[in-house]
Amino acid sequence: MAKLNMRRVSMVTLLSAVGCGGASVGTGNEVTETTDASPPTAPTPTVSVRGVAHAADGSTLPGVQVCLDNGIVVVSPPTNPGDCTVSASDGSFGMSAVSHNKALTLTFQKDGFEPTVRPIELRVEGDVTLPSSENVLFANPLVFMGTPADPNKGQIAFAVSTTGDGPTPQVSATAVGYFAPNGVAGVPESAVYADEHGTPAPGVSVGTSGGFVNVASGLYLIQFHPTSGYCASTSGLYSYAATVESNGDVALLVPVIRGYVTTPVDIWCTSDGP
Repeated sequence: MAKLNMRRVSMVTLLSAVGCGGASVGTGNEVTETTDASPPTAPTPTVSVRGVAHAADGSTLPGVQVCLDNGIVVVSPPTNPGDCTVSASDGSFGMSAVSHNKALTLTFQKDGFEPTVRPIELRVEGDVTLPSSENVLFANPLVFMGTPADPNKGQIAFAVSTTGDGPTPQVSATAVGYFAPNGVAGVPESAVYADEHGTPAPGVSVGTSGGFVNVASGLYLIQFHPTSGYCASTSGLYSYAATVESNGDVALLVPVIRGYVTTPVDIWCTSDGP
């Protein structure tokens, strides 16, 4: 199985470049003071990330190559992915992650299936067990949201959950390019939504699930707008959170890799206020 060529992107570097106008340039005359009395560096703590790989019909998938990178990754000139393992006969997998690096990326590959990328933001110390129904791979050839998947593009699948007793609020989604290896992130077309049966619903402008179809590789900022109520990012297991000022809206940073489906991307919404 061919290894994925990825580039790790530092969240700190990205946010600094956007918020502060880019990195500063030294004069070349700086002086660095050193000392022999520096305390020893403590070993970096690690946590485990565990889960189960599935096919779209819910059956477990053995033999899936699962790779973890401590950072945000997008397609770039050749480098190798981070630590990798293979799912067991029951589809289960487990690996270690560096706990202080909150941005993680998991990728899933198996012959006969469209690869999947899962962004995660660790927000607390401690081992992580992903919900047993997640980490889905879709069989090839892939038809995504009613459209044949372009092998040179990526797909983004998103969903809306609710913590209340009432119906899940309807949400619209917009995406803008945030970062791309070639410097041109681009803007995806409008999201495609699905009805309650998961069938693509052309022309629908809001919904509780949907996706962006055939998107160029890069890192995208997706902003979710509820028609009423309030939305928020969930536990951090469903993409990298971003800050927005609009009341009730929530935004996520979502990586897209050529030939991959980015999923799950999930937010929760309620008809009540924050």
